[in-house]
Amino acid sequence: MNPERILRHVSGKQYQVWLFSSSEAAAKNFGRFFSGLPSEFYLSLVAVLLGIFYLIQRSTKLLITSLLLIFGTVLYAINYDIVDLESYFLLAYIGMSILVVFGLMFVYERVNNLKITAAVGAVLVLSQIGFTYGSVNQSGNLIFEQYTKAILKTAPKNSVIFSYQWDYFLSASYYFQFVENERRDVAIIDKELLRRSWYYQQLDNCYPWLTGSYKKEADVFKREVVPFEKDLPYAAQVIEGAYKDVMLAILLKNYKDRPVFIAPELVDKELANKEFELPANMKLIPDLFFYRLTDNDDYIPAADPDFVYQSGGVNNIYIEQINALTGAMLLRRAQYELSYNKKERAKLYIDKVLKDFPGTTVPQEFLEKIK
Repeated sequence: MNPERILRHVSGKQYQVWLFSSSEAAAKNFGRFFSGLPSEFYLSLVAVLLGIFYLIQRSTKLLITSLLLIFGTVLYAINYDIVDLESYFLLAYIGMSILVVFGLMFVYERVNNLKITAAVGAVLVLSQIGFTYGSVNQSGNLIFEQYTKAILKTAPKNSVIFSYQWDYFLSASYYFQFVENERRDVAIIDKELLRRSWYYQQLDNCYPWLTGSYKKEADVFKREVVPFEKDLPYAAQVIEGAYKDVMLAILLKNYKDRPVFIAPELVDKELANKEFELPANMKLIPDLFFYRLTDNDDYIPAADPDFVYQSGGVNNIYIEQINALTGAMLLRRAQYELSYNKKERAKLYIDKVLKDFPGTTVPQEFLEKIK
């Protein structure tokens, strides 16, 4: 047992970098809370106001408690600069729900009729269901499961996948790999979590066959990152350099023995901006979902795109991004096939884009080449 690490876990140490990051983020999220209230409460907002009026006359303590739940939560949560913030407003919604109950008590005292009050409550509940069901129903949304399973299914044996698509497949892969025991031979490494010393023990446990390839570099990084994690003076450039050495070791010490894949977000951002660089002799070959690392010009085949995505009519930024990433990679794969004059293979990937990814534009020159 390590009390210091337990304290870091309980206090959310790793996530504090996103807290109180800027006044602009707080202002944006403050507006986000209030703009979302109509969809969260709809007609019940009237009952909230009635509840406030009722408690002003009956119990200021309960009113203050409810308002503290609401505004205390909101004023703290808006300083958390993340995409999926709505779940952090839940306590505020509970506080508002308490006010709804007192709003119904206000109605009951005015009409003195339990059936009418119950009917009003039923209208509030049913109208909320009717108003929000279509937008929140996720029962037919299987895209995250299907995306993750497609990645695992098509990965060659003993592959290494390097990514930071936490919201899209990385988090889901934990369940499918270590609960359902699907493709545990595939090492999925979160590039961002490599910044945390605790993650290396997890990798040792999950992929013991891989850790020897970067143990030396990891030991250096874990030693250098200690001052940062303990809030002591630290050398940022030294830590960053050690971190990059770990990433390079994982990639360069494995690609000759097993397939190594780099996700498109790293290629389009970190590598494109030279925040992270590969040796000049290394090449990135577009595969199905990722780029494969190699050091020669030999043709490398990829799996057929026989996967399907079902979102059940739901559309949000995560679904749009999965479709965009997949469509773009299929086009890059088609371009790779055309560069080797493999028109039939290129047509296979282009047809998949045309059929399932209408948001991805296929260049006319590609269509001409596969005729």
